Amino acid sequence: MSRRLYSKRYRPLHLAVMLALPLLSSIYTINSYSRVYYVQVCAMRYMLIFTVVIQACVVPFIFSLAYLVYIVVLCIGFNAHVMAMHTERRLEVLSFILLVVLYCGYVAVNNYIFVSANIASFNNNNLGTKNAKKIEEFVDRLLPKHVRESVGSQESIGETANDVTLLFADIVGFTQYSSGKTPADVVDLLSRLFTSFDKECNKLNLYKVYTIGDCYVVMSFLDKHNRLSPEKECVDVVELGFKMIDIIGRVRKEVNFDGLHMRIGIHTGRIIGGVIGTGIIRYDLYGHDVLIANKMESSGKEDAVHISEATKLMIESSGSKQYRYTEDELVYITALQTSIKTYFIDKLGLDRKSNLN
Repeated sequence: MSRRLYSKRYRPLHLAVMLALPLLSSIYTINSYSRVYYVQVCAMRYMLIFTVVIQACVVPFIFSLAYLVYIVVLCIGFNAHVMAMHTERRLEVLSFILLVVLYCGYVAVNNYIFVSANIASFNNNNLGTKNAKKIEEFVDRLLPKHVRESVGSQESIGETANDVTLLFADIVGFTQYSSGKTPADVVDLLSRLFTSFDKECNKLNLYKVYTIGDCYVVMSFLDKHNRLSPEKECVDVVELGFKMIDIIGRVRKEVNFDGLHMRIGIHTGRIIGGVIGTGIIRYDLYGHDVLIANKMESSGKEDAVHISEATKLMIESSGSKQYRYTEDELVYITALQTSIKTYFIDKLGLDRKSNLN
């Protein structure tokens, strides 16, 4: 809501009408001003005109005061000769002029309070809408959309999903950095990194599962019932991995600590996702493929994206030709008592500095 409802194009016309109304009213009865009761009529007209103008036009308070001065000047000017002709009734005439001043002043102040209250109410409602939207976006990121409606029930929430690409990321050198910094510095570093990571997740419609210390975990979809193709999801997760390496490179310069790097592991497979309990709400992932994704990160190298063969095949099935693969050694998964083939992935034509040897 604005205090100026009229466009600039018509503002001069409105101003002319506002100035002319009391003037014309005075001229209309000027020939009869030798009679005092016409002063009463004039005063009532002025008050009526001021009320109509101020109530009809949403104007700044300073303009209302200026218009009040204009009304008073006209009132005194057109009644000066009346006071000169009827000196014995001068006090009566002045009382009507004072009445005009007091009434019009009351109208101006009351209108200002009314308009200010409406503006404040509009701003509060608008702020409430924005806050509600922020809260809704926060809740959207707190739990996957297909899980949200089930929260609060007495039953455990759990389901499986296939062809899900998971990313585990760890900050190399975080312990070394933390040992020489204050708690505020450590929190500031994590805030810079994770805030930037979150923004990239939002752009790619990926779901941040959780952060534990300096570990950051991502799943390839927000809503099980509204997924993209598994191939597209997989490519998006890999792109997030590259973005994370770029981000920590920027933050590394900002905090002036060369020991900070990202180690990223990605795997595609079957997961069990769910919310256990009803007290502390958190969506978590389970299953063999979650262990493999975690192992891809722990067996990787700094500033490199380490992927499993399953993820490599998923990317290749998408038809994307923008990546190159460097085969790594077999990685043994102790808990599963099996070994899997792994690769380092990078973009073609990009000379990314990484420690792959």
